[in-house]
Amino acid sequence: MTALADLFPGFESVYAKTSSGRIFARVGGKGPPLLLLHGFPQTHVMWHHLAPALAERFSLVIADLPGYGASDVPRTDADHTPYTKRAMARAMVELMESLGHSRFSLVGHDRGGRVGYRLTLDHPERLSRAVVLDILPTYNYWTNLSRLSALRIYHWTFLAQPHPLPETLISRDPDGYFGPVFAEGFDSRQPAHPMFHWRSLPDPLAKRMRWPQLAQLKPGPGRCAPRQAENATRRNISSGWGSAGRRPDPRQHSWAAAAPWESSASPR
Repeated sequence: MTALADLFPGFESVYAKTSSGRIFARVGGKGPPLLLLHGFPQTHVMWHHLAPALAERFSLVIADLPGYGASDVPRTDADHTPYTKRAMARAMVELMESLGHSRFSLVGHDRGGRVGYRLTLDHPERLSRAVVLDILPTYNYWTNLSRLSALRIYHWTFLAQPHPLPETLISRDPDGYFGPVFAEGFDSRQPAHPMFHWRSLPDPLAKRMRWPQLAQLKPGPGRCAPRQAENATRRNISSGWGSAGRRPDPRQHSWAAAAPWESSASPR
């Protein structure tokens, strides 16, 4: 990670042993602890523009989720258990405990927001506040999937197919699949772009790091509890939506307007 060290001046790079293997994080700042979690297909690097300002008010822990960035890639099983949001949430609690934070706030973007939902439900005593950005609960999204949204998020249904169908098809031309997916909305020349990181890796390792991002989508359709969304709204959670993104329609996603949910636009 030395090539990216200049993106987080004054931050320490740490590894913590967890049930999901070693988790990498940047640590810095002063104040109450705040855990920042990236989305798909980013890594912790997505926060580097915001980190200096936030570090003036918070003790930041900016982590790579299991299977992403510099964190370990857990071996999966037939049910893809290591890549469920429950397993990832447990790993984040273990990371924070290793740094001396038994209670903390959390901000999660996209997949990191879903890890935040799960952490809120499984470990409510750990969180003082949670904020999720540009994401809705998985169950809510699957049950309100329309023709147009299904075309827009075609990779959900494709990657959720049983092993080894998507893995076999994608492995024939990984860059042909991942390149357009990752290029949308990103500048591939920038260090924060995931392809920048993969192009610097030996080829076998680069290929190995793609599969966790497939596995993490597989548990979605079959493991979404219908009441999780309603239960999560009873926690102290807020949401934000990128000004360039697509806000949820309350007519389709009633959970987005449920109290005490707070929704506000934010720059992307």
